[in-house]
Amino acid sequence: MRSERQGLLALLLVTVVWGTTFPAMKMLSAHLDALQIIWLRFAIALAVLSPLWRGMRRAERRWGLLLGALLFLAFWLQIEGLARTSSNRNAFVTGLNVLVVPLLAMAVLGRRYGWTLWAACGMALAGMALM
Repeated sequence: MRSERQGLLALLLVTVVWGTTFPAMKMLSAHLDALQIIWLRFAIALAVLSPLWRGMRRAERRWGLLLGALLFLAFWLQIEGLARTSSNRNAFVTGLNVLVVPLLAMAVLGRRYGWTLWAACGMALAGMALM
C-alpha cells in the first residue's frame, strides 16, 4: 500500500507541476521572448542531464539530439501560441496530444484499436473540456 500511495502522490505532483507551467509561461512571456524562455529551459535541462551524456552510445546521442530539436521546436510553437491566447486554451490544445497518439499509430504503424480506446479518448476529451 505504501508504494501505491507514493505513486499516487507522484502522479499528483506531476499533474500540479504540469498544470502550473502554463500560467507561469504566460507570465514569463510578458517579460521574455519565446526563444529566451526556451533557451533558459534547455540550459537548465542540460545542467541536470549532462552527467548522463558520458554513458550514452553514439546512436543514443544522435536520437537524443534529434528528439531534443523536435522538442525545442514544439516548445517554441507552444510559447508563441501562449503569447497569443489564454493559458487555459493553450493547455487544452496541448492536452489534445493524448488524442493524436492513437491516430498517429494508426496512420504510421498501421495499428487498429477497439472501442475501449476510443471511449477513453472521448472521456479524455470531455475531461479536458470540463477543465
